Parts: sequence; C-alpha cells; structure tokens
Amino acid sequence: TFDIDSIMVMPTSLKVANHGIEFNISPQYIHNIQNDLHFKIHINQISGQKAVTVRLDKVPHFRLGIISGLVHLELFVFLPGLYDETRPSNFPTQQQLRRFFDHLLLPALARQTDSHYAQHIPSSYAHVQMNGQAPSAEGLISRKMSKETNFIYHLPSDYLGNVWDSIVDHIRDPGFHDFGNIVLFLCGKNLKIQFNKTTPLNCFSNFLHCLKHTLDLRYLDKETTWIDFGKKVVHPAMGIPNQPIGGNSHHAVKPHTLLWRDCCLRSYKARICNVIKLEKGGIQCAHCSWALTSESSNMMSVPTGRNAMHPAGLAYSQYYTWTKEIFDAGKIYPFMNDGIEAIALDPRLTKACQLAGRATVVNPKQMHHAYLASRDRTLQQRADST
Repeated sequence: TFDIDSIMVMPTSLKVANHGIEFNISPQYIHNIQNDLHFKIHINQISGQKAVTVRLDKVPHFRLGIISGLVHLELFVFLPGLYDETRPSNFPTQQQLRRFFDHLLLPALARQTDSHYAQHIPSSYAHVQMNGQAPSAEGLISRKMSKETNFIYHLPSDYLGNVWDSIVDHIRDPGFHDFGNIVLFLCGKNLKIQFNKTTPLNCFSNFLHCLKHTLDLRYLDKETTWIDFGKKVVHPAMGIPNQPIGGNSHHAVKPHTLLWRDCCLRSYKARICNVIKLEKGGIQCAHCSWALTSESSNMMSVPTGRNAMHPAGLAYSQYYTWTKEIFDAGKIYPFMNDGIEAIALDPRLTKACQLAGRATVVNPKQMHHAYLASRDRTLQQRADST
C-alpha cells in the first residue's frame, strides 16, 4: 500500500487557512519541535556577518495553534532573528512572547477584526497567563494536575489576511527588528492511516482533496513544501492478541513480520554512491541494526552538498520495519533516557561523585522508576504484539 505520513509547508500568509485557525495566546514549550526534520533555514545575521544555515528545529519558535480542516496541521511561528547558537532552548523567553502578543498579534486583532469578535479576545499576554494558572493557583483543581489551562480561540478566515499583513507591517517599526524575517510553518504528522491507499494515484487524489479543503494552495510555494510519501509491504495475515496464531483452522495463513535485509540495503547504498560519484555532492547513510541481529537493519539516507537529488525534490529516504511503531510513544523509545545507566552504579559511588562535584548528577529513584516504566512497557507491548 501507499500512504502520505506527513506534510510540512511554509505558507506566505495566515490567509492559507480556508476555515480559520484555533490559536492559543499562551504557547508552551512542550509543543515545540524537538526532532531533526531534515530541513534547514537560512538566517541573515546582523553586524555584517555572513548568513548561516541552521536546522529548522534549532530556530526559536512556538506553536500558535491548529489549522481547521480535514487535515490536522499544527501552525508554528519561527523567529529567525532570535537565533543564537548559545541559546539553551528553541522556545522564546516569556519577555519575547509578551512583546510578540502584546505589541503585534493582539493589537492586530483589535485593529483588523469587528468589535463583536474582538470583545472575546483577552486584552494581554499576562491576562491569558493568569487565567490559565487560575484553576491550580486558586485551588479549584488538584495541584497534581496540569498547572496551566490552555484557552483556545477561533480566528475566522475572513480576518486572517489582514491580521497577518498588520503583523508584518509593524515588525518593520523600530524596536521589533529581532522579529524580522518571521516565518510561518505548517506541520502535519502521523497521517499515514488517513491517507493509506492501494495505489499512488488514489493516495495522492485523496490527500489533495483534503488539502485543498483545508488550505488555499495559492499561498504555498513548491520550494518550501515537503511531503513524506511512503510505500508499505506487509504480510496479508494478521495476528490477533490473545488468540491462537493463524486462528483455529490448520489451513489458515500464519502472520509474518517482514524485515529489511542488511545486505540488500548496503547493496542499494553502494549503487547510489556509484551514481553520485558522477555528480556533485554526496549522500549520507545511517544503518541501525534491528533487535541486535546481523541480517536485518534499517537505513536512512540524506543527500548532501550539491547532490542533484535534493533540488529534484528528495530531501531524505528511510527504509525501516513497521515493528518500530510498537515501541514508539511519540518519539520516546524504551530505555531512551541516558540517566538510566546510573542505576548500575553503587549508590555510595554516586553520592561520592555528587559531593565531589557539588551537584546532583541524577536522581537514583527517578531513574529506577524510568527503568521500570520502560521495562514494563516493553514487556507489555511485546506480549500483546506476538
């Protein structure tokens, strides 16, 4: 079968959303992009320095909201002017967020929307922050629950174009140069089930139908639009948890797990590298063995330099078994926490290191809990999937 797992777009205006957006005036760090998306952005630095190319997830940004429509798309605002390689986080500071909302977005909403709409929008960033903390701070919910409540507001498509134009215009005013070159970014992930079809034509037809319903394609640029298109080869038989393998019938087809052969992937890599030798640029490949086996592996390849694949539209390729989904919990894999290794140390040695360094290296109880959680999740998933 064929599917489209994700789409990433840099639209030129908020007007791209046909049915409006659900926006949040109090963004949170947890929603930020933390993984390498295999894309980079050019940043023009000040003081006459040369432009630098930076991974997209390293640029300061925040999630503004969700696009309304048939395709689930998150809307991010990237602020390249705030980039600093020494910056500890890709999330703007509270002061920077306050300046953006209090001096750019909220005034734009007040100027460009009708009064019957504007009266429902909070007056300031601090206003929203205090409202979000009220249930916990004022004792209406348990403190063990989330300390902050999100308030979502719908912004109709009729206002989007004028609101965005107003924001861009005021960024040119003195005092807002650090918000210059602002970039909108739409990201839709985990769409493979929604757009899973038996032919590439049916897959793309269904996807484009939903995309045109959600977005105005006039505000998209093909140079900043990426689609993750995949092909799956799976065994037709499927096992059912807590049921005999192959059913009760002796003639039933038993399910199988299909894996990539390591020798085949390396042969493909060699062929690609031989072709690249005739062209400019190169290709970077990463192999990962599967379950510590020597005959099965996964591979990711990324065109580098002036490789003709990238201008042609191929940003990266992945060859992996779908069994990874069993252990994938939002990009959190079992035993992923490096601090778990500390539980193998003698507690007295850990304490001595902490005293010598005058700092807490890890919390042994917390790491022990993390280990048990990973272990239990692995055992449960393995038992239910075999």
